[in-house]
Amino acid sequence: MRTERLRLLLIGSTVIAATVTVILGVPRARDFLTPEIERVWVVSVALGDAVASTRAQQVVQGTPVTLLAVVEARPPFRSATRLYGAIDEVVLSEDRGAQAVERWSDWWYTLEFLWLKVEPLQGFANPEFAPGFTADQILYTDSYQVAWGFAATHAVDVSPAGDVFPDLPTGTMRFAARAVVRDTQGSILQQVSSPAAAQVHAAAAFERPHRITVRAGDDAMGRLQGYAGLAYAPFTGSDLEGHPVHDYLGGTVLAYWLSASRAAGDYAGPLVTWERLDQVAEIVVDDMFLASDGGYYWTREPLRPVDWESVQVGDLVTIEDHVGIIFEDRGPGGAGDGVVNRWDEAWEAYFEPLRKTPLGEAFEADIRVWRLRTPAPEARQ
Repeated sequence: MRTERLRLLLIGSTVIAATVTVILGVPRARDFLTPEIERVWVVSVALGDAVASTRAQQVVQGTPVTLLAVVEARPPFRSATRLYGAIDEVVLSEDRGAQAVERWSDWWYTLEFLWLKVEPLQGFANPEFAPGFTADQILYTDSYQVAWGFAATHAVDVSPAGDVFPDLPTGTMRFAARAVVRDTQGSILQQVSSPAAAQVHAAAAFERPHRITVRAGDDAMGRLQGYAGLAYAPFTGSDLEGHPVHDYLGGTVLAYWLSASRAAGDYAGPLVTWERLDQVAEIVVDDMFLASDGGYYWTREPLRPVDWESVQVGDLVTIEDHVGIIFEDRGPGGAGDGVVNRWDEAWEAYFEPLRKTPLGEAFEADIRVWRLRTPAPEARQ
């Protein structure tokens, strides 16, 4: 039934286009027939999805995801707008369900899309640790992707546009698209953008730029890497449920790790600041320091090295509010050697976005190592 309706619409539009062309001539007919764009939507579809959607996407690294631009436009002789794009259906809001999408006709002026990445303007926010800081104070900027061309679709790429962010294959990126209609002389006749940097903090989700999060895996460490590309943003407000980490806007390594561990089912406690870490974690190394030989030693027993029987992947290494997450045992030659040393790697950030760093570059003395309390087996279910 739907196929027959589309066939009749195609026949009808072809007849109308031919008639208008005869009466007005080709240039004026194309101008008259080209729909007036009222809105642009960016949606995405991942491998396994039934239909493209505006819903924020979360996928594991390696999962193919395609960005698509869809325009809502009003054709001549029509009282209602229609959707045009390179797909057959799209979900723009959950309450309306899947909506039909038509193709942009060759009778009309060409529709092009300029793609933009939307990312934090700076690598950090709230450096003063202001108690009144809120998520909407994290500023965003648009970066035009020249190399992406003008097509209505593009494979997702979360690599940063700005130099302040580490170039990682995982992380969170927002996307926008600008629809442009030009005449045969190249003059711009229409130009409409989807929600972009100025709308990141819009109240309604569908009014914000489209968000994609690529994580390294479904475990806590994999989910942690989905927070790459966000601004370092200490949040000291008492209402930690209003923390920007919940909407993938920014945070500290501690906030990222607690959120990632909760999502993975490894932690059932609240989101806390570093001053309250003792409420949710146990100390496994009370004090250690980096020695001149590149190894870490217990401060109370300076000849005793700290080894990987004392610490494990996922432990939190801290110097007051500077927090890192122990990631990998590495020796001076690259392979693990069973002792904690300057070559071991951690995920950390301090007034900068999340990145992987050798321990010795970030932690030297007065270091404490914590381990989150794991939930009871019944709390994991």
